[in-house]
This record gives sequence, structure tokens and C-alpha cells, in this order.
Amino acid sequence: MIGGALAGSVLALLAAWGWGAHAFGGVAVGAAVALLNFAWLARGVALVAGTAGGRRPGVRWVLALGTRYLLTFTALATPVALEWAHPVALGLGVTVLPLLLTTQGLHAARRMG
Repeated sequence: MIGGALAGSVLALLAAWGWGAHAFGGVAVGAAVALLNFAWLARGVALVAGTAGGRRPGVRWVLALGTRYLLTFTALATPVALEWAHPVALGLGVTVLPLLLTTQGLHAARRMG
């Protein structure tokens, strides 16, 4: 998570240097939303996996999932709608998470074998 925040910050600063404040806002918001959304999802999966007896998720899980989606889409759409962030820069910021996960997976694979 710290690596993702660092990568998102560096990418946002580079975007600000090259394309201005709207690019900075887009990359920063995209990276933050992607990382926080993934952390929220990982926490929920850990809670479900830790339940004894393999219980199926109930209504609370569905409400939590719907809430996560609603907050994620709102957090992505609001800065673009208010013209605080450029949509392309927002998309670039969201890619920080897949790139981080890929590099961490490759690093772990190299260590193991």
C-alpha cells in the first residue's frame, strides 16, 4: 500500500510538471481511489475468509459491496464533473494499482525461484 501511494505521488507530480494542475488532480485521485478501493475489498475478503464453517455472505455483505461501488464511482466521477481533474489523467492514476501488483508479483516470483 505504501509503495502504491509513493508511485501514485510520483506519477501525480510528473503529471503536474508536464500537464498542469488538472493532470495532477486526475492522477492523484485515480491512484488514491484505486488503492483505497482495493484495501477495502481486501479487508472484506479477509473477513469473509475468516468466518468459521464457510458461511455464505449475507445481506450485510451485499450492502457493503453496493456501498463500496457507489462510493468508488462517486469518488471517480465528482472531480471530473467539477473539472478538478482531467479524465485521461484519472484513468492513468487508476493504473497505478495493476502496475504495482504486477511488479510485486514478479518480484515475489523472482525471490522464490
